[in-house]
Amino acid sequence: MSIIKKINIQLPDLSDENKQDNNDLFMLLGQLENVDFAERGLFPEVQFTREPISSPRISFITHSEDINKSWVVGNLTFGFNLVKSEKGSIIENNPGKLLKDNIGDYIEIEEDGKKFYALTIGQLLQRFNGKLKELNHTGMNFGPKILEEQDYLEFRKLIAERCNLYNYPTGEEWPFIIPSNESEFKTNITDRSINRNPKFELVYSKYHPNPLIQVDIETKLTEVEVLKLLPEPYGVSFDNLKDMFRTVYIHTNWNNVFIRFDLRFKSSGEDFGYWMIEKGGRIE
Repeated sequence: MSIIKKINIQLPDLSDENKQDNNDLFMLLGQLENVDFAERGLFPEVQFTREPISSPRISFITHSEDINKSWVVGNLTFGFNLVKSEKGSIIENNPGKLLKDNIGDYIEIEEDGKKFYALTIGQLLQRFNGKLKELNHTGMNFGPKILEEQDYLEFRKLIAERCNLYNYPTGEEWPFIIPSNESEFKTNITDRSINRNPKFELVYSKYHPNPLIQVDIETKLTEVEVLKLLPEPYGVSFDNLKDMFRTVYIHTNWNNVFIRFDLRFKSSGEDFGYWMIEKGGRIE
């Protein structure tokens, strides 16, 4: 079976009036210590690119490109060895209402009578410019309302056959791809001395009726410092993960596909990837 060599996160190359969003995103990613994954000998690598497309796509690229299969959830397309597509029309997202607090600007979005709060990528960059360390993992989040379970399980099986995929030990359907070399792909990961970031997470949950691209970044800041930069209502903490990171959702012009940024508090301990390897076990 051919190993997945690259995960290509393809983002729409926006029109001139919205291009600053993409420029800010790539400026933010360019600050990360591990943004250049070449020559590590570990697969898959993660790559962000700008493409002539209307909505984001995530392509899992294998060595021999021996499989071509794709799925569409909402306006997010993902699959194996996706071919280049023609540019479609951008559907402008609800621009929201611009609000301001003592930290800076943020956005209030009202849909179906409910209010949501988010930042633009520029607003996030303004808060965290020069304060980021490395990319811990990327991922995609979706649920049964937009992808039936049998389709998800088929996709997960095809992924597991082509890389080192591990269960999340506490039972949630949050499996992680952990980069490995060719030998570890055939056996298992045992060398704890290697920094395995960035990983890639699949989140299949009823809490995600719309597709999300997830970007988890370790910062150079303490918990108190991160919380100060991401207060409520746009800063979010999840009960079982509140000691690790703070979440903020990013408003985009990508046809209702959003980004979720998890800003991780600085840590001197071992990354949780080896905990998953030992306690969660590899998915065959």
